[in-house]
Formats: sequence, C-alpha cells, structure tokens
Amino acid sequence: DLRALSILGIYNMDQGQFGAARIMFEKALEKHKGEAGLYNNIGVILLREGNLESALLSFKEAYQINSGNKAVQANLGSIYVKYMDYVEAEPLVEDSYSRMGDNDIVANNYAIILRTQGQYEEAKKVYEKALARDSRNISTNLNYAILLVEYMKNYEKARQIVNKIEFLNPTDRYVVNKVRELQRKVAAARWCIIRR
Repeated sequence: DLRALSILGIYNMDQGQFGAARIMFEKALEKHKGEAGLYNNIGVILLREGNLESALLSFKEAYQINSGNKAVQANLGSIYVKYMDYVEAEPLVEDSYSRMGDNDIVANNYAIILRTQGQYEEAKKVYEKALARDSRNISTNLNYAILLVEYMKNYEKARQIVNKIEFLNPTDRYVVNKVRELQRKVAAARWCIIRR
C-alpha cells in the first residue's frame, strides 16, 4: 500500500532511521514507479547521509515524473545552488520561492540567485523577510552577512550580523571559519575607513 509505506517511511525518516525509511520507499517504488514523492524522499535521505551525487539523481528522476511538485523543485534547486549551477537552479528556485516563500531554505536559495544576478537590494529584502520570521537561523544570517560584506560593502550592518552569528554559537566548521573570514574583512574595512 503506497500510502502506508509512505507514512512509515516518513516516520522513520523523522526518527533519523534512514535505512528503514529507504526500505519503505524502495518497497513502495516496486509497485509505484511513477510516484515523484518517493524519489524525492529517497533524495532527502541521500542528502542527509551526505550523498549529494545520488541525491541529485533521485531528485532529477522525481522532477522528470512531476516537474510541478514544489518539494521536488525546492530540493533539486537546492542541489544546483550547492553545486553553484545557478543557470539550472534559477527557474526551479524562483518557482519554489513563489510557492514556498516562507521556507527558510527556499528563501536562502532565492536570495543567492538574486545575488548572482546582481540584484543585491532584492536579495537583502529576501534575507530580512526570512530573518523577521526566524532571526536565529544561522544559514540565513551567514548568507546575509556574505551579501553585506562581499557584495554590498555594508560593513557596519555586516558587523552586527556576524556578531549575532557568533552569539548563536554555531558548531559547523564551515560556518565558524566563514564567520572568522567575514570578521577579518569587516575589521580591515573599518580600519581603512578610520585611516582615511
């Protein structure tokens, strides 16, 4: 039964039991090959396991079955953004944002796409709207700080955001290193302004 296996798979996925979840979804696929949601869920499991390449293939399969599925669009768009393939990501992310603008991951991806198009003010508005919903989201704060420092040269506002990220005490090594890098850039920019 597709519905029962899907519910069990999602339950196991939520419990962090990815192996059991994958078994449920793959069992459902044996009789329901045309279900985009099953491929999408397997893709999510692969993502959580750090298998980006296989997740991409699973999301592509889901997209071929149902290109209008908003979860599939959002997940496939996220992978393309992660791989910095902004040309492929753009239509998926824009469509996802129009349908799921209150999702932090979708909003982050959309702001990144806007940034790559040079639409910095629009990207800033997307980040601010997302942070109004969840001011403690480390990923949104980090991407906002990157926009402010590296593209808009708004060092004063960036300093506030970077300090907030540090206060949130991130544990991810990439985030910690990126925050340090942004702090150095903000400090160097402020030093240059003071010396003028």
